[in-house]
Amino acid sequence: MFVRKKPLYGGKIAVQICESYREQGRVRQRVLKHVGNAERKDLETLTKLIETSAFIRKELEDQKEKTALEIAPDLPISIPKITSIPPSQPTIEKVYPPKEEDHWVNTTKLSDEAF
Repeated sequence: MFVRKKPLYGGKIAVQICESYREQGRVRQRVLKHVGNAERKDLETLTKLIETSAFIRKELEDQKEKTALEIAPDLPISIPKITSIPPSQPTIEKVYPPKEEDHWVNTTKLSDEAF
């Protein structure tokens, strides 16, 4: 979320809280809250609108985070405790440990074949 100051016709500036999103591979902006308009020369009102928008933005972010973490009220919240670690599956190395002679190739039994 971000605060946008958008110039309008007639010398006014709109202060808005927006968010960016992608739609069909393009970046779009969605206005979440329109805070207000101020004259371009009225810096005091514009500053107050920007300060207000920062507060509203924080509230919107908190609300969005709360709804993202919200779960159904009927579900238990407790996490089951693991009493024991299940035994691991035997691997081929455990069943048939490698022997030193398994790594050697007997070259005397090799032959060339003509095609």
